[in-house]
Amino acid sequence: MDGVGRAVAVVLAGCLGLAIGVSGPAPARADRRTPAAPAAVGVGEARDEATALAAARRSGRSVEVAGLRTETRSVFANPSGTLTLQEHARPVRVRDGTGWRPADPTLHRNADGSVTPGATQVGLVLSGGGTGPLLRVSYADSSLTLTWPGRLPAPVLGGATATYPEVLPGVDLRLTADVTGYQQELVIRDREAARNPAVRDLRLGLVTHGASVRVDEAGNLSVLDRRGATVLHGPAPRMWDSSPGEARQARARVSASGGALTIVPDLSLLTNPATRYPVVVEPYLYHPATTAAWAHVSKHFSTTSYYNSKSEAKVGYYNDRYASPTSDTYRAFFRMETAPLNGKQIFRATFSPYEIYSYSCQARAVELWLTSGISSSTTWAKQPTWVRRLDAVTAAKGWGPNCPAGPLEFDATSAVVEAAANNWSSTTLGLRATNESDTHGWKKFRNNPTLTVEYNSVPQVPTALRVSPAYVCTPDPASAPAVSSLAPRLIATLADPDSAVQSVRARFELAEGGVPIWSHETEFKQASSFSASVPPLTDGQTYAFRVQADDGIAASDWTDWCYFTVDSTAPSLVPGVSSTDYPEADPVDPVRAGGVGKPGTFRFTPNGIADVAAYQYDIDNPEPAQRVAATGTDRSATVSITPGPSPSPLRTLYVRSVDSAGNQSAVRAYDFYLAPTAGPAAVYRLDEGSGTVAADDSGNGRTATLTGGGWAEGRLGAGATADGTPLDDKALTLSGSGQYAATAGPVIRTDSSFTVAAWVRLRSGTANATALTQAGAVNGGFQLYYSTSFGWVFNRHVTDADGTAIVRATAPDPPQLNRWTHLAGVYDLSARQLRLYVNGALAGTASFPDPPWHASGALQIGRLKYEGTFREYWPGEIDDVRVYDRVVYPAEIAEFANRPAVLVGHWAMDEGSGVTVADASGRDHPLTAAGGVTWAADRFDVPGAAVETDGTTGRLTTSTSVATTDRSYSVSAWVKLASAPSTYATILAQDGTYHSGLYLQYSAATRKFVLSVSSKDGSGEGASRAFARSEAVVGRWTHLVGVYDAAAQQIRLYVDGEFASSAPYTTAWQADGPVQVGRSRYAGAYNNYWPGSIDEVRVYQGVLSQAEIDNLAFS
Repeated sequence: MDGVGRAVAVVLAGCLGLAIGVSGPAPARADRRTPAAPAAVGVGEARDEATALAAARRSGRSVEVAGLRTETRSVFANPSGTLTLQEHARPVRVRDGTGWRPADPTLHRNADGSVTPGATQVGLVLSGGGTGPLLRVSYADSSLTLTWPGRLPAPVLGGATATYPEVLPGVDLRLTADVTGYQQELVIRDREAARNPAVRDLRLGLVTHGASVRVDEAGNLSVLDRRGATVLHGPAPRMWDSSPGEARQARARVSASGGALTIVPDLSLLTNPATRYPVVVEPYLYHPATTAAWAHVSKHFSTTSYYNSKSEAKVGYYNDRYASPTSDTYRAFFRMETAPLNGKQIFRATFSPYEIYSYSCQARAVELWLTSGISSSTTWAKQPTWVRRLDAVTAAKGWGPNCPAGPLEFDATSAVVEAAANNWSSTTLGLRATNESDTHGWKKFRNNPTLTVEYNSVPQVPTALRVSPAYVCTPDPASAPAVSSLAPRLIATLADPDSAVQSVRARFELAEGGVPIWSHETEFKQASSFSASVPPLTDGQTYAFRVQADDGIAASDWTDWCYFTVDSTAPSLVPGVSSTDYPEADPVDPVRAGGVGKPGTFRFTPNGIADVAAYQYDIDNPEPAQRVAATGTDRSATVSITPGPSPSPLRTLYVRSVDSAGNQSAVRAYDFYLAPTAGPAAVYRLDEGSGTVAADDSGNGRTATLTGGGWAEGRLGAGATADGTPLDDKALTLSGSGQYAATAGPVIRTDSSFTVAAWVRLRSGTANATALTQAGAVNGGFQLYYSTSFGWVFNRHVTDADGTAIVRATAPDPPQLNRWTHLAGVYDLSARQLRLYVNGALAGTASFPDPPWHASGALQIGRLKYEGTFREYWPGEIDDVRVYDRVVYPAEIAEFANRPAVLVGHWAMDEGSGVTVADASGRDHPLTAAGGVTWAADRFDVPGAAVETDGTTGRLTTSTSVATTDRSYSVSAWVKLASAPSTYATILAQDGTYHSGLYLQYSAATRKFVLSVSSKDGSGEGASRAFARSEAVVGRWTHLVGVYDAAAQQIRLYVDGEFASSAPYTTAWQADGPVQVGRSRYAGAYNNYWPGSIDEVRVYQGVLSQAEIDNLAFS
């Protein structure tokens, strides 16, 4: 028998039953194509089609597309620009951990004595002799192990076969490895051996792992994985004798139970006096391909299935008196996968089976047909439909030296063209003898034919037809859009599956009144957007154009006609503009209305112009860009506009109309005056410290009443601001359970623009917690809160109803417990947007396109109303609540977060003796001097009113941190250098673990003062630095101020009251260590000691204003 296994991984599978009606590819074009060279062994390769096509074109040789390689398929790029696909019916390569390897079932003996093949789809380990397992076959996580009932001799290896002689008296065992599995042949040499009960009832030990074994009624054996998928399969075992010509055949029975696989040979064949020994019993297992399959059918055994049989493919008629039966007729079918060719243009397809036997050297015709599909039920009695004959080849190969074995080549082009055009997943081809009564037509073929197809990816029909600049044409002339240019550009997008290197061109046609009047072909280039400029057209006329894509080998279908109308006349009048919220300015009696951050409604009208499609508008921009569509029969539009900050109360709204062709009218200037910017609708400083009423410090009388809760030290604490104002700041403290404060009624309208803000300190993060809301009937109109899922959030419910959607603006950084944080939420009606600010910086936005609704209930501090119930109570402190009935802009929000600047450390250095310097801020952070520190004269020459450090060991240190360095802060000092340092020299720093968090220092490299901040407390850090403009002067007193503005994410340096420079800083972190005066910490060690005098050191939490900096520098 043929040693090539019957486990067939046939390619290009499918059946006619899967065909669907789609248009076929366009016919081939010959102007740019030369015949493709046959794909050669050893050609170069490239990862993708584009690279391979380019390499093939350069080299003039075919190049394999490595990225399309499979176990059975190879694809080659040809110099002509086409591609050639080679599909093998069985795997020719396998993939392992190192990549692709040629399939190699040759057996090798291993060091442990076991026997394994070179490279196969399945794992296969054979016995090296002895009492261990006979074989183990595996695929993925499933395996099957068989054990021989007795001791095995050492096998004799020959190619892919291991022969175990005399496993039973007169019986040899042959195991043959295959790319997809293995074949087991029990060779019974004589009749005496056949009488052995162990032969007539052969029981093999059976063990599975991650698998189960099933035998169906026909005797087919399947190994199923844990998901029930078949990973190994074997048809019912065959038997045959050694009769000359066609052997006598039978089926053996197989069963699997009780940990055993039992094979029972057919006794009628074993005992038939006509049987010629040896007799072979052949069970086998293989890994079935997903779509590939083959079968042959026998007229005599008309109900027997030979689906995916291990034998060769038989075709034709034989008559042999020694055979059983003495005559029979066979036909063969091969299911070939054609899905990769769907939609492609097919030039030629060749089906090539390898003929290994013919009855004689007299050539006879064999035919190739297109058939319907096959399955495990395919038999002679249930053959697929023979649809049509494709080709016939007259040959005789495999009888002897005068007609040796070899391939036949059939033209299968029409079948593959039909499959590609109809998107079949597979195609089935059938072989049959032309004369099925002629024994000279009896042939056998290997069961691994090859299909070779040359094809091209047909360009796709162009899309996105439009007319410049951005008008989308339409297939309906009645709704054709208007374009303003008399000579517009026609545009279309072309795509070709091979377009990364296969160039394409566009073919444009223009028609007027159904008659073509102009055409144009572009140059070839890579597929993308193509355009063509038309000659001058007639104003008011309607035209149509269409486009076709062409890659020089094939062309796409034409697009539908796409219509447009030329209209180059602009609107002759400016639009009308009106607003009751912001009346037009009267030079004699100007009316001031609204104000910064307050939305107003403006109405635009066409002013008698019939064709107005839209309006463009902008405040204070004479070239308006914002666009709103004209609607209704009056072609008007209404917009909400919110004036932003401006130095002048006189504002101008510029508006123009735009017609359907894009022509623009002249600009209408609409002047209006703003009322002064509105103050807050309510302010709750929460400084009462006692009682149950929180005053409204805005003066609007909207007091809040406390329910539960109490009073605690506020965000600013006790002390003083930078301007000397005393502080005794308090805050509302809530338990998180039923405690809150609320007004008697609404403070703002939530169906218009508004802003809410508060300082908060969260004590627990285990549940959602609300700082501010204003209650509706069912839900809060907004919510400024902490979420366990999203962190800091400002949200709005879309409606005041149960189950409504929620729109959230969220912050990316996680909240910090027990730390004061400033939150602000803005709803901008005109922009339809929510904005969330954290510590003065914009942290997140969200679009809120739905109509806003008004929550008419009370303002709630510390709880939320949701789905009719109050919940999400705040655990912690809330301070300085502000509510505005307008948009508050970033600069003002930054002021909320950064101001006032609070003095948290002040060392006047006036002691004159001792080692302790008092903290005049009242925050109790004294400095302790150590090392080379002496008392010196200050800038007024007052003795003992400053300190001098020696630049080597002298420093002054607090015991704890003073500033919160991941929030806004300011530091200042008077300094005088005694000598020019050779490296950095630090005036003031605050320690982290590895580095200081801030450095006010001198840089030897630039000879300038610098404020420096590190990006993190660890190795590999970066730094931001703001330098002085001029070099430092040794022996001269200089005042320095360093500022970190968290809202602006920026550091700034001021020298002698004047701004010097700034630098971005986006990675602030908290340095929890003490303040160092005269040195700093870097890379885990103290260094950069200051050589000179230091006086009036101050640390502020917050950003100093220019006036406050001037006061420090010049007072």
